[in-house]
Amino acid sequence: MVAFNPDDLVFSDCPGAIPSQSSRPGVRSIEQIFQHAAADRVSTGKLVKRLRFTDGGVAPNTRMRQSLWINRFDIMRTAWGQDLTNSFTGEDIILFFAATMRTYIVHPRSGAL
Repeated sequence: MVAFNPDDLVFSDCPGAIPSQSSRPGVRSIEQIFQHAAADRVSTGKLVKRLRFTDGGVAPNTRMRQSLWINRFDIMRTAWGQDLTNSFTGEDIILFFAATMRTYIVHPRSGAL
């Protein structure tokens, strides 16, 4: 199977122009990122090291939903021809959300997918 590469697709309705530098959207937030980069590097590093994927002690329904979404993502990556031993990218997540939002139906009573 040939790996799917969205960069190979060309769409005529995609905006081609990047906003001019004079408008500079998001300039304030970008400056904040640079100003706080050193402190954020430490604080987010601590946060990530403390994260735990809680499999034990979680309600059975929560565990089932975690497995369901992990399986959906892995199946989608497999369908795209990706090697699951390689890390996924942010673009993979965006493509996954775009595909699942048009594919899955929300349950009318519970709101669950």
